[in-house]
Amino acid sequence: MLGLSFAARFPERVSDLVLVGCGTYDSATRAIFKQTLDQRLGDEGRRQIRALQDRLAAEPDKAVAT
Repeated sequence: MLGLSFAARFPERVSDLVLVGCGTYDSATRAIFKQTLDQRLGDEGRRQIRALQDRLAAEPDKAVAT
């Protein structure tokens, strides 16, 4: 996000920028990202995501448990 902010502020100082695993920059692009992801996942993908979220929620926090 720092690189993205720098490139947005000083585009003349950046020739290329590669973002890997970068979050969205504002609420408008976050909404577009969520919509696009939802469309690409489809029903089966959404089921898998829900199952993983349920599994994660059921796991005890080992950092707290010790």
